[in-house]
Amino acid sequence: RLAALPGPRLGLVWASAGGGDDALRKSASLADFAPLAGLGSVVSLQKGPPAAEAGSPPPGLSLTDWTAELDDFAETAALIQGLDAVVSVDTAVLHLAAALGVRTFALIQHVPDWRWPAADRDRTPWYPEMRLFHQGRDLRWGDAIANLAGALPPLLAFTPR
Repeated sequence: RLAALPGPRLGLVWASAGGGDDALRKSASLADFAPLAGLGSVVSLQKGPPAAEAGSPPPGLSLTDWTAELDDFAETAALIQGLDAVVSVDTAVLHLAAALGVRTFALIQHVPDWRWPAADRDRTPWYPEMRLFHQGRDLRWGDAIANLAGALPPLLAFTPR
């Protein structure tokens, strides 16, 4: 099924499924990812209540959602391995994709937890295939997602799949 999607094929997680204020600070809405429209096929990796947003993606965003078929991390990992890259806020799926060696683009909140370097760095020692895009001081995702959308085409131009 993935082969039928025009490339590049990007996995996307826009919200943390955890509870509390920390999950809210890490999360974006699917609408925030409108700048990714036209950059390829986007495959939802979003689980939990925020997954309902997949029913109405932003105009022009080609979104495929097979998450109802994903029952565990092994199935999620299999789907991720068929993708060209994964874009995610700070979630378990972000770590899974990076640990699998898939090119991963992380959206990190303005005041990150201990795992992430300061906003002046776009790399992490934890995952060599990951690139970081930090939320602005305004605590909104607009600039980080716009920077990501601008950076993706050349980064994906050499996609081997």
